[in-house]
Amino acid sequence: MSTIGIKINDNCFSANTAKTIRDIINISISELKEKICNNEFIYLSEDIDDEGLQVIFEIYTKLINDGTVCSIYDDEDEISIDILNNLISMNNEINMRIIDEMENEAIAEEND
Repeated sequence: MSTIGIKINDNCFSANTAKTIRDIINISISELKEKICNNEFIYLSEDIDDEGLQVIFEIYTKLINDGTVCSIYDDEDEISIDILNNLISMNNEINMRIIDEMENEAIAEEND
């Protein structure tokens, strides 16, 4: 298991950046600015946390569309948005298999 996170280039802090991020996650402006200036992750998620990965995807997509320079990391290694998308897709497939297996087990128990 690894940790996925997002960082913003320290030259990119602006009111618009803060507003975009605060529309998605609950963080104070001073905390956000400190994290950006200290090159810290503004948001972290376990690689198996579907909701957390979606939050990172949403933050990244909105910031890139606004022209903000940001990066996604798997632990300390920078990864592309494509890798994040693959991870999200893989987790979705695993979740669907688990649901299917649970439904099949329930049906099998009913038939016994």
